[in-house]
Amino acid sequence: MERKESEDLSTIIKSTGIIGLGQFFNIILRYFYTTISTRLLGATIYGTFILGRSIIKITSIICEFGMGLAVQRQIAFYSGRRDERKIIQSIRLSLIIPLINGIFLLILFYLLRDFIALRIFKNNELHLALKILYVSIPLITLLNIFYNIFQGLEKIKYRIYLEYIIFHLSNILFLVILVYFGLKIKGIIVAFILANLIGLICAIIFFTKIKIPKKKIKIEKNTQKELFGYAIPLVFSSSLDFLQRWGDIIILGILSTSFAVGIYNVTLRLGAFVALPLVAINLVFSPMIANIYAQNDIKRLEFNYKIITKLIYTFSLFIFSFIFLFPQELLSIFGNEFKGASTALIVICFGQLINSSVGSSGRMLVMTGHPVTNLINSIAFIVCSISLNLLLIPKYGVLGAAIANFITLGLLNFVRVIQIYKYIHIQPFRWDYLKPLISILFSITIIFYLKKIILINLFTFTLLVFGLSLMYFLFIFLLGITDEEKFILLQIKENLISTFK
Repeated sequence: MERKESEDLSTIIKSTGIIGLGQFFNIILRYFYTTISTRLLGATIYGTFILGRSIIKITSIICEFGMGLAVQRQIAFYSGRRDERKIIQSIRLSLIIPLINGIFLLILFYLLRDFIALRIFKNNELHLALKILYVSIPLITLLNIFYNIFQGLEKIKYRIYLEYIIFHLSNILFLVILVYFGLKIKGIIVAFILANLIGLICAIIFFTKIKIPKKKIKIEKNTQKELFGYAIPLVFSSSLDFLQRWGDIIILGILSTSFAVGIYNVTLRLGAFVALPLVAINLVFSPMIANIYAQNDIKRLEFNYKIITKLIYTFSLFIFSFIFLFPQELLSIFGNEFKGASTALIVICFGQLINSSVGSSGRMLVMTGHPVTNLINSIAFIVCSISLNLLLIPKYGVLGAAIANFITLGLLNFVRVIQIYKYIHIQPFRWDYLKPLISILFSITIIFYLKKIILINLFTFTLLVFGLSLMYFLFIFLLGITDEEKFILLQIKENLISTFK
């Protein structure tokens, strides 16, 4: 392992440790929020809000015009070339364009809200939700731009504070207060808007603290051309990626009920746990990909891609096994009406496991200069996703949406791996990839039979989870660890020691 490669791993582990702590708060707060929402409001009202929020989100993506990922890539790319002037120009342009779009789309959405709610979804409650929710479009858009700016500038801690802590704390606080005063659907919506407003105010404050020149620099035509060159394909691919992830929610809302949307969204939330290691590492690895690629160091990029994919897969497999063994127990936290979706939850988790097993494949395509390929992928697979949802939801409901989600994710990631190999001749897999799989199969088998003979309560549930964790990582250790894994463990140890000193 060369010096630069060890420095990269050290950066990834150190930064992911910070992100991991943020993710911990994110998990606790997000699921505390979901539990409060479902317990206080029920699956139907919660489902109506989720449906409305999904419609607003796709509007905000169009408003963003692809500037989020584009500016993140440009900042990281020009940081590698030490071109501060280009960085400043890219940041300014990425904030101006969505602001102009936001004014136009705010008016357009206000005029179309009745048609969307009453003609397309035939849902009176959704009509009420959209009448208030549309105000959040510019807030969500600008906040996401700032997330990407912070990520590109490697100020990930600001994104963690905003997205994982400040937003959720604000949302929970306002929700509890408003529901206490008798507001239900209006309460959850207004809480969401206020949380986004507070997040945007904090983002502006954080940005003023970053030490980059704030002086006015004229935006050059070649900077505009470069940024738009990345942004235009990304606005379509981001919209289509969103539809791929949330299109099942929208189609479920059209073909089924808000109750089904509420149930399905909870299974998506739990299933997303499996991809948490991927999300955490992507925040660190995405700008690093562009930076290393700008230096044309493909060997170093391949090394990092393989190592982080193995790391993501190892932890995602463990999270998957936990949900796979205890689906009903986890769903019952949100209310007894959710327990019937256990099969759908497992299917979604399989899809997320495939997504995690190939690492940062989507980001590799975008950050190495192939946004058009990413766009083509999105077009092809949104057609697949919509087709499968239209075919399966009328017959199988929530389970049909879960199956469509699983198939689409599997096909998308298979194609991405092939494209990465075609363009830059690297792939994410190693032979020792089998060690976590062997370890988890042994661990799941033992816990599965123990679960059959033990009465499940809080105490025995905790013991089984602890036993699963211990056996899984012990089996991996017994199968042998590589020099890179020893280095990673050493980095984790050093970070823990420095944290608790």
